[in-house]
Amino acid sequence: SNSFHLIIVEIFKDGHFEIIERKREVLRLSEDFKNDEKIISQISQKKAIEILKEFSGIAKNYNAEIKAVATSSVRESFNKNEFIDKIFEETGIKIKIIDGIEEARLIYLGISNSLPLQNKKSLCIDIGGGSTEFIIGLNESVIFSESLKLGAVRLTHQFFPDYLITKSRINDCKKWIEKVLLPLKNNLKLNGINCVVGSSGTILSVGFLINSIKSKSEFQENQNNYKFTFENLQNIEKKILSSEKIEDRVKIMGLDEKRAEIIPAGIILLSTIFEQFKIEEIIISNFSLREGIIIDSLLR
Repeated sequence: SNSFHLIIVEIFKDGHFEIIERKREVLRLSEDFKNDEKIISQISQKKAIEILKEFSGIAKNYNAEIKAVATSSVRESFNKNEFIDKIFEETGIKIKIIDGIEEARLIYLGISNSLPLQNKKSLCIDIGGGSTEFIIGLNESVIFSESLKLGAVRLTHQFFPDYLITKSRINDCKKWIEKVLLPLKNNLKLNGINCVVGSSGTILSVGFLINSIKSKSEFQENQNNYKFTFENLQNIEKKILSSEKIEDRVKIMGLDEKRAEIIPAGIILLSTIFEQFKIEEIIISNFSLREGIIIDSLLR
């Protein structure tokens, strides 16, 4: 819903894999949606095909088999079948649209293979562009999963359409998130949770921002297993939300300029989740959906 990602992995005889190429292109398909008219525009379809042709070329250079999935914005779009058919005709890439339950399963598969979570009951939170997945897992099993229509791009489109931050917009966004979270908050049983894990763009970006404040000697380029607290998050939230315009936000050390437009909504969402579920600390997983697809393919 925010971007198209490609990873190329090399698989070894013992079953482990290494990522040998990464590429990301920002294309926010859900920005085409107007109120209840969820149509992926012809312009976005054309851009998507250009990106996927490039990705396909990179994959062919490695002689790599392609597995492709689409998430929130595609599964909600009214013209998804036309979109994926056109992609197949022009690129040869067959895209599988996955539902929230399957997305959560694959995310947890990635997370559980990136962190030492054995015998730990974990609450995993994955904030995407169009949705947020909440997963409770133990070892290799998903005990509970819920996909909510809360995402950094979706909330930006709804509350910060011109990317300008105001106090009233912040309050409106926060109230909306609390309303959407309420049924989950009432139903989610967090008894016996040993740790909270976070993955994907918003959470990785927040970790990077917190990390950037530290001295260079302590800075962690690889954020896997990196932890930050609610206090750390609140300090970064103040910094982000006091930068009212995009031009101010792109100057913040450690912030990817491509994320400057949507980070306010993303950080309000993450902070509200911390607050509502009384989370004190979160552990970052570098692995998520993409790596989960690889692991699932290997297991099959």
